[in-house]
Amino acid sequence: MMGMKDITEKVSAKFEGGRLVFYHNHEPIGSMDLGTKEIQMNDGYDMKNNLILASEKNTKLKDHYTENCDAGWC
Repeated sequence: MMGMKDITEKVSAKFEGGRLVFYHNHEPIGSMDLGTKEIQMNDGYDMKNNLILASEKNTKLKDHYTENCDAGWC
């Protein structure tokens, strides 16, 4: 089982059709129905103790453009 990382401060939300949709890196990761207050999180994400958590596979940084660059100018 992969570890989970706190991404709470990196999450934004938008109102969409009676729901509050949560986003991380501009991708939807979950939502809350404003009528029922039911929270639904996508696979690899969870909400516990007022924190939004992501599995480590969902928080890995993309390679920097100079990653694995032998010449130094990429």
